[in-house]
Amino acid sequence: MHGFLPNDCDTENVLKSGAAYKDFGSPQNIRLTQKDFSSAVHITLSNQIEITKTGISERALGIFRRTAVFLNPEYFRNLQMRLPLYNIPRYIDCSGESENALLLPRGNIVQIQKLLNDCNAPYEINDKREQGISIKVDFSEKLYAEQKDALQAMLESDIGILSAGTDFGKTVTAAALIAERKTNTIILVQTHTLLEQWKKAIKRFLNCEAGTIAAGKDTSTGIIDIAIIKSLTEKKSDSVKPRRHIYGMLIVDECHHVSAFGTENLVKSFRAKYVYGLTATPVRRDGRQKIIFMQCGQILYAITTKQMNRVQNFEHYFFHVLRIFISPRKI
Repeated sequence: MHGFLPNDCDTENVLKSGAAYKDFGSPQNIRLTQKDFSSAVHITLSNQIEITKTGISERALGIFRRTAVFLNPEYFRNLQMRLPLYNIPRYIDCSGESENALLLPRGNIVQIQKLLNDCNAPYEINDKREQGISIKVDFSEKLYAEQKDALQAMLESDIGILSAGTDFGKTVTAAALIAERKTNTIILVQTHTLLEQWKKAIKRFLNCEAGTIAAGKDTSTGIIDIAIIKSLTEKKSDSVKPRRHIYGMLIVDECHHVSAFGTENLVKSFRAKYVYGLTATPVRRDGRQKIIFMQCGQILYAITTKQMNRVQNFEHYFFHVLRIFISPRKI
């Protein structure tokens, strides 16, 4: 479970288990050995990663956990500005733990596999992600080259982020993704305006009426649904919670908001096999973008507005305005 540790000592012990390194979210300089494992590692992949503790050394468990721990930018910002540090942890820990298993964000699976592959440790993955149901939809629009590249990058991974400006067409690319995956999908948005935009896009590009969950009203179909995040995080949304596990694909629009605690908990409650985030600003001012990557995966395709302008040969016109100031005459 994500949260701030009650004291920094616990996290520091985790971070000191093995060689010291600077990037706590990516232990590149740390190596596991086969001596850290007395048997094959059992991993369950669902809405999060569950690593069974049996047969794994404390050192290895600490290294696994470190993939979900990073320095808290707020702490160091306050430290630099000589502001109070009371109740501000030095590290943010997105891992969890049960009696028998270590719990990590689903976006860390590549790091875990790399750590195990580098030391030739045997492991098995039990995939319990929701496959969803097959849906029949066809994409009626034509993508341009960069959108095709983005779509291909997303199809090559089960989880990840499309980072592009508002003029790129992330919505139409996501619609094409739904048509390619052909599995029932839920799209999470921040506002009612975005919900209406998505609803129109689904109708236009997929010729399908999307269901909605918003403002206390639930017209979801279980095929393609759009939900306002606030509607699913309120207490009165309890009746919708059991249906979170029916979708095979989750798309999070404006996924830079996932670092907010309530939004993060909502996103990680879905156990869809395919999880994608859409954003124009993956890097946050508060420095907590690693939470986004842990829940929605790494950036699969990125293009800036400036790059798009060059690609699409947009012409920019600059008009020079001459301002003349005339002082009133003295009478």
